[in-house]
Amino acid sequence: MCHDRVLEKAQDSALVAAILTSIFSVVGSGVSAYYSYQASKITQDRQTRLEQLSKFDASSSQIIETSSAFITAINENKDVEAARQKLGAVLATQIYEVDNITKFYDGKVSKIAKEYQDALIEMNQVAKKTTSVTEMRIWTESFGRVLDVKSVLSKEPYLALGVELKGARRASI
Repeated sequence: MCHDRVLEKAQDSALVAAILTSIFSVVGSGVSAYYSYQASKITQDRQTRLEQLSKFDASSSQIIETSSAFITAINENKDVEAARQKLGAVLATQIYEVDNITKFYDGKVSKIAKEYQDALIEMNQVAKKTTSVTEMRIWTESFGRVLDVKSVLSKEPYLALGVELKGARRASI
């Protein structure tokens, strides 16, 4: 009789141990799955940001092409309004793209992005007023400012993501 009680207690203890082991196993698996998911999400977010930045970097050619067309139109005094409108559309697209990029980064990137957007707006306003070759100096200065600030803006987000760019340092604009 005493032996049966001991055996019964041992069975109960074994059952409790098995249940506890199962509970710990389920909790451990859940925690592991959660951290795996978070790590995967971070990696995907980083990859998405890098793709956005790559696309943004490539958009420099659009600014250069439409600026070249604008300069040609002014020099030849031909299709100036069409070139001005196309340039304005490219500059507006840049402003929109910068908003999409900067929402993921710190204040330093946002500050440089704001400067870039201001330079784009200034360039567009100057382009609207430029009607002859003699007025190109001011436009050329604004164009140079756009390219300079974009160069800095193109580097900062990469550095914020921990991507080392050859010869790049954090900006101090």
